[in-house]
Formats: sequence, C-alpha cells, structure tokens
Amino acid sequence: MCFHYEVGPPSIYRCQFVTARKPRECSECFLSILKGERYHYVFGVWEGSPSTYSICEQCQWLRERIAESERKAGCGSYGVYPPLGDLHDCLEEGHYRSLGWVPLEME
Repeated sequence: MCFHYEVGPPSIYRCQFVTARKPRECSECFLSILKGERYHYVFGVWEGSPSTYSICEQCQWLRERIAESERKAGCGSYGVYPPLGDLHDCLEEGHYRSLGWVPLEME
C-alpha cells in the first residue's frame, strides 16, 4: 500500500542528520530533542509554502522501516514514506504490521 499525499512532491527538498544546538520538539512523537542529540532535519517547499520538520532518531528509524516495507510491496520512490507529521496515524492504521509488531490485545 503506497502512501497518497494531499499535495504533490515538493519543489525543493533537503534532509540530513544534524546535532541539535538547542532543544526542540520531534515533529512526529512531540517528545523533546535535547541539545546535543542527533535528529533528522527536513526542509521542503510544498505548493510554494516552505516547511521544516525535526524528527528524532527513533521516529526516523520507524519511518525508514515503513519505507523499506513499502518498497518491498512495490511502491515507487515518492509514496514509500508516511507523510511528514503523520507517523502516529500511520501506525494506528495498521503499518505496525510491516514492522512485525502485534498489538498487546491480540497476543
């Protein structure tokens, strides 16, 4: 199942791992990224509007595992990652299965 986005691909996109110079909040789990911690920084321009995202290493790891699963399922390059800021919803909608997880109530 490929992800479908409300907007098309960004006209500008840049991402990299950086070290936090000041505390910030993860755009996915909303937990703190402390000064000195590594995080995934994303900058993009979607439909003329610039946006930035700070993603902690744990959430980025989850995003990468989901993308890996989507690639194996045949998705192309643009639809393999959950929309930025929607990781929690993605896991609630069943993508935890692609990580090999089973909800506690199903054990």
